[in-house]
Amino acid sequence: MTPNPVIAREGRIAYQGEPGANSHMAAAEAYPEMDALPCRTFEDALAAIASGEAALGMIPIENSANGRVTDIHHLMPNAGLHIVGEFFMPIHHQLVGVRGAGLAFDGLYYVKRVDSSLKAGEFRQQFSLARNGLISTLPLVPP
Repeated sequence: MTPNPVIAREGRIAYQGEPGANSHMAAAEAYPEMDALPCRTFEDALAAIASGEAALGMIPIENSANGRVTDIHHLMPNAGLHIVGEFFMPIHHQLVGVRGAGLAFDGLYYVKRVDSSLKAGEFRQQFSLARNGLISTLPLVPP
């Protein structure tokens, strides 16, 4: 990203998601001198910018897997905000496991199958877990 001298370089930068989310990583890379402000929703992030709570926002408008982020295209026209820059960030998805886990794993749970699908506007994952021969389709591994 080429720095734009007109864009604020101090203060807070709002993003939708939790610390560590893709938008947070993009904000930290593009504007390392700014404090990140996590927001629960896109609406909250845009409101933080509009109110002055944040000087900028790192808001995704498109991704290579799903195309445009439709929520943003519906929210931006009424937000009173303008796009002042762009940042391109490659996203890499990985499945992380525990060494030794697998079909022969003798702990409580093992991952039997992982399915994910990318469709325009959504991302879904489903994990199929097994315990003592019983199958569970919980989205998370219980503690």
